[in-house]
Amino acid sequence: VPCTFHIARALARADHDDAAIDRYAELIRRYPQSFWSDEGMFLSSRLHLLHGRWKQAADAMDAYLAKWPRGAEHRGALRHRASARLANKEYAVAKKHFDDMATKESGTTRARFANLSALASFRAGNIDQAVAFFADDAVVSLGNGQVINTRDGIRQWQQELAAGHFHFEAVNIHAEGSTVRWTGTSSLDAFRHLGIAAMGSNWKVVI
Repeated sequence: VPCTFHIARALARADHDDAAIDRYAELIRRYPQSFWSDEGMFLSSRLHLLHGRWKQAADAMDAYLAKWPRGAEHRGALRHRASARLANKEYAVAKKHFDDMATKESGTTRARFANLSALASFRAGNIDQAVAFFADDAVVSLGNGQVINTRDGIRQWQQELAAGHFHFEAVNIHAEGSTVRWTGTSSLDAFRHLGIAAMGSNWKVVI
């Protein structure tokens, strides 16, 4: 069994991902109740995710979680499934997944899932749910010096972002105490019309 598993891993490392998926499928078929099947199902699903096959990845993670409810990669599968549903524009399903995960976590991990839940609401155009992410006394400081410190102001800001098809990708996430910072890129229709695909941005959230 380990030989087949390690061959699949080697194929994936050599960027022969479809061949690796086939090897994992063989492993799962021949040894369905083994530890290697547990790992193989998860890693095969993740390869679909890495290639942007969002629906295949999410469906495969669903199958993994159904077969291995206490599997070695349970938490990772939950996270990847929700992310794949979000990327596949299944916003209501993604929001439910992120909400479920948030209730089982605490601190910054819970805050990240809550933020992703709000993002799913925002992408779906549900401004009410997106605004609900912010505390009543929330203050938003924008890079141009503008400060938004009212509920109505935050709602208007969210509506303007949704109308402009705002999109951001976060990297270098760092949490310390009640503060989460990250850098990334963001884009709006106004930028895209000028031929600017994305701009660098810095974010700070106090939880």
